[in-house]
Amino acid sequence: LRDITVKSNAGSSQVVTAPGHLNVVHNTGKQVIPVALPDGSNILLHPSSRISYPDSFGIKREVILSGKAFFEIVKQPDAPFYVYANEMVTRVLGTSFLIEAFENDPHFSVEVKTGEVSVSASEKTTETTHQLPAVKLKASEKVMLDRSIRKFLSLTPDIPADLRHPDVPQTLETYRFLDTPVAEILNTLSKDYEVVIRLTGNSLSDCSLTTTLKDKTLYEKLKIICEGIGPGTSFTISDGQVIIHSPGCNQ
Repeated sequence: LRDITVKSNAGSSQVVTAPGHLNVVHNTGKQVIPVALPDGSNILLHPSSRISYPDSFGIKREVILSGKAFFEIVKQPDAPFYVYANEMVTRVLGTSFLIEAFENDPHFSVEVKTGEVSVSASEKTTETTHQLPAVKLKASEKVMLDRSIRKFLSLTPDIPADLRHPDVPQTLETYRFLDTPVAEILNTLSKDYEVVIRLTGNSLSDCSLTTTLKDKTLYEKLKIICEGIGPGTSFTISDGQVIIHSPGCNQ
């Protein structure tokens, strides 16, 4: 058994125990919390949602979701990534997307921000279980699974606003920074991803960076920023927040 505790001042998560050496994070608060996966991918876990994942991935990278989460997946062509949400399965190689699959909801949905995904579902009868035909989605496309009739409803980018998710982070296309103060870069990430990023240690008020963070996950972006600040700078996830630890610029 593995116990994972991610306490938050906002009460955003609780201890969950799972068999099979799975790490489980349950967001019980009112704010989105970041979750780091062992391959460098990251998840923004929404309130009343739960994610389960192993200590390390094998040939198949697999996680289990109950609720809502935004995923940024590191590209690994030889290791596809699977999200299991009750009877719905989402398969990707490297992309970003939002899944909403609360156990008691009549509909599940997947909305793609970048890349491509394949979504499938199983149909259970009294004697057998068979797979529904997979639906492939590209950037800005969305599909909804009607669980009552076991059918996918394709939703185009022109669907009414009340059917589209407002929870896909509006991240920048380029993330190019030219001699930009570190605090400004971190504020941009904090705002775009809607996560708290705090600095500890010495002030970085005199520290600026020139960097391009395009096509990187949140955690890849943070790693590049920390390396740019100096060899002594690192980041951790604590209390549902990103904490930057630094002795100062170029140190």
